[in-house]
Amino acid sequence: MRIHHPAGTHAYLVSDPDKAVRTKKGMAYLVSFWARTANMDEPGIFYWEAKGAASSPGQWPIHPSEQWTLHKYEIHEGVDFFADNAAEIFLAFRPARSQTPEQTLWIDDVVVTEVKTTKSPLVDERKLEYAPLQHRLKPGEKFEMTIDANKRIGPAVPQAAGESFHRLAGYGRHPWNIDTKEYVLEAKLEQAIRDAKLPLTRFYATGVEPWPIEQTLDIMAQFMDKLNIPRQWTIIELETQGADEKLSPEFWARAVAHSKTKGYEFRFWEIANEPYTRKATAFDTPDDYVAHLIACAKAIRAVQVDAQIGIGIHSTAQGWGNYILKQAAGYYDFVVGHYYCPAGSSDFEQAALTANFEMLDHILMINALIDTYNPDRDVYQLDTEWGVTGIGGQGPDAAWRRSNIYAAMHRAVRMIYYAREGMLRGAAGWEMFSRAHDGRKPGLAFLTRDFPDKAFMNYWVYYYFNRHVGKYALDIEGTAPWRYVKPEKSSGPQTPTLVTLDEGGRRMYFVIANASWDNDAPCVVNLANFIPGAAAGVVLTQQDRDAPGLVDSVRDVTRDLPVELSGQKLSFTVPSHSVVFITVDAK
Repeated sequence: MRIHHPAGTHAYLVSDPDKAVRTKKGMAYLVSFWARTANMDEPGIFYWEAKGAASSPGQWPIHPSEQWTLHKYEIHEGVDFFADNAAEIFLAFRPARSQTPEQTLWIDDVVVTEVKTTKSPLVDERKLEYAPLQHRLKPGEKFEMTIDANKRIGPAVPQAAGESFHRLAGYGRHPWNIDTKEYVLEAKLEQAIRDAKLPLTRFYATGVEPWPIEQTLDIMAQFMDKLNIPRQWTIIELETQGADEKLSPEFWARAVAHSKTKGYEFRFWEIANEPYTRKATAFDTPDDYVAHLIACAKAIRAVQVDAQIGIGIHSTAQGWGNYILKQAAGYYDFVVGHYYCPAGSSDFEQAALTANFEMLDHILMINALIDTYNPDRDVYQLDTEWGVTGIGGQGPDAAWRRSNIYAAMHRAVRMIYYAREGMLRGAAGWEMFSRAHDGRKPGLAFLTRDFPDKAFMNYWVYYYFNRHVGKYALDIEGTAPWRYVKPEKSSGPQTPTLVTLDEGGRRMYFVIANASWDNDAPCVVNLANFIPGAAAGVVLTQQDRDAPGLVDSVRDVTRDLPVELSGQKLSFTVPSHSVVFITVDAK
């Protein structure tokens, strides 16, 4: 059979749904076929499609060859999929891993065999027990809260509002130009990053920059100092962005040894960037990645005993999530999920609330899975890329929703829960820089070299958020209007709220996101064990849901928020589709 993939398309072939493989518990499915390709530079992909399942039970590259080559793959029930979740599976072939090239794939003699599995089953994620997402607020007609300064949930998570770099050199030709090796970042953008007070960041492809790894780490350490980003909260990944090449454990150890010798305090080492993607060719199978991670972890810890090793998972793919967490248990310290969140529609509350609540619940489930496989170790999550995607809309300006009030509200809601509930120890959103000229669609943008005097709405959320996270997260007792959707765990308050207290107990901070597009939210706060003396607030908003995310001045999207004090009571109104930031000083 000949499958042709014209350049710039997304051609693929799926087996007849009427002749699906009907799976059984405790069985494995072996597939074999012969294949040859026309384009020697572009691998194809074979994968299983599972009817009704969230992800593929398995996928593998078809390495290009002009000669007919036999390919054999296998998937196991209870490991790669569960039969009651993927009762029917189909065979799927893609001639090319990306849309760009032209490619032709020939396949022949396709055979599927059912045998008993030889692998022990994984924990079934659907049956894990874990505490539900805590909203603190309860459903009610009024938005009213009681905050007791002595009722502390625990330390807040200031590392919730970090932002991820791409590379030191490479994408976008900045901060260093990859061709000239010159530093090109404008002083205005340096200052903007410092002003964001970022508590955490991340770089990938550090080991393939145009300098020796030692010089690259020297440059990175100096760069973090210049931007006032803590080195000890800088997450470093060495291998290529697309996981099409891996670096040896000895190379990883060499990098770590240099960092340790220089006293750079780098401690987070993330092994591979998204090793699970269909474009990734360094790891044909999850087992390939597990073996690489274990080898790198051993090499790194031989040099730096307290190093923190990160494993990259596809949290909804059983083989690249559940399976590798089990197989590599004991060798990783933090888990990277890249919790990008599809908005699902152009509905503002769906993008800001429902999509977030579903993702936050999923993150809690992954925590339970991590704990199951690591019962005697302190293993946690650090998300090194995240943002909102898939926001619908009509017209040429709808692309701005990835970086305007839509995205800003989504991020504010997510970071409120991250900082308050502590399901992650840190998160770096995507992305530090984007392009915004010549009609380019902005990415999930923060800043841009195309307009160094401007910043995206995403940036301004971080700017204010990082100024309004105190030492301790406070409990919240009260009510708020509710967004009700199915399933129930996707419901929650229209006004997610974070309240924190500084270390001395003299300053209280509020971050409140009103995700209703139409309704203002009058609020009354009753304070206990805290006597307010002064309060000031700021509103961040845009009135057009398709307004440019790149704003000329912060004054165009902010205004003062009046806050009334009466004894131990605060009164104010959170405008519709806005995020407010309030500081209250004790008398």
